[in-house]
Amino acid sequence: ATYLLRLAEFGATAADFLLECISQEDFKYRKEAILSIGKIDDARIKDTLYSLLQDDDIEIRECAAFSLMTQGELDGLKFLFDMRRTLGKDYVKIVEPVIWQIVGMGAVAVDYLFSTLNDDIDVIRFAAATALGMMVKTLDGTQVLNRLIALLDDPDAVVRECAIVAISECSDDVDKEVLLKAFLDDNEQVRLRTVEILGDLDESEWVIEPLMDIAKNDPSFTVRLEAIQSLGYQETLLATDTLLDELLHADEEKTQQIVYSLGRIGDRQGVSPLLKLLDTSNLQLRKTVIDALG
Repeated sequence: ATYLLRLAEFGATAADFLLECISQEDFKYRKEAILSIGKIDDARIKDTLYSLLQDDDIEIRECAAFSLMTQGELDGLKFLFDMRRTLGKDYVKIVEPVIWQIVGMGAVAVDYLFSTLNDDIDVIRFAAATALGMMVKTLDGTQVLNRLIALLDDPDAVVRECAIVAISECSDDVDKEVLLKAFLDDNEQVRLRTVEILGDLDESEWVIEPLMDIAKNDPSFTVRLEAIQSLGYQETLLATDTLLDELLHADEEKTQQIVYSLGRIGDRQGVSPLLKLLDTSNLQLRKTVIDALG
């Protein structure tokens, strides 16, 4: 039945056959016909897809929602998110695989995506944030980007966190001062998310200095630990002194992360302090040291 997915290339001439396949008992035929028919411009198709949103089978309903999104119908996206809410937090696959499909809907989905940034379901709000960030690249995204930047001042910390997720998708287009502002957010989770995402960006030497400051001075142990890990991801020799200073008064958990980061950086300055740690009675830490010395 996989050939059904290719029939959309024939446009309206294939519509009658695909509509007939949708009424067949064979589940695979039905599913692939629904996904294929969403790519065809035919007046009958949207009505058929809307009726399939009431189908007894959850995967058929899901396919119909996908195809409505392909048709540019915002109701398809809303239905998909509503399914996600109804089915509970463990049914991740309903949202995560369709980020690009959401992005492809373009401007019609923007306002709705912004409205879901404070949704109760993490998968939904972060999917919406990711899609919005990607839309900055695919649309004439100045207006979308400005709205995202404005959300860094939102009173709701969850919305600010979503804004960082979105902005990380288009960080090349954002003034670095805007991003640095998020490092100073008064909410621990927002700072943690900022360090986690921006610290993992490629070719981003500008984050080294703020990451070193956070590794030393952030009031949250969790955020400091994440900053140390991010410095390792950056693999910059500039971070060695900061990591070695922190190593002098670190507990075992923090020492573990510092050792890992020093191993990634590979600065010879770190070899002697790492060798001293080989005497530790903590077997996991000793293994990390050996790996770091590599």
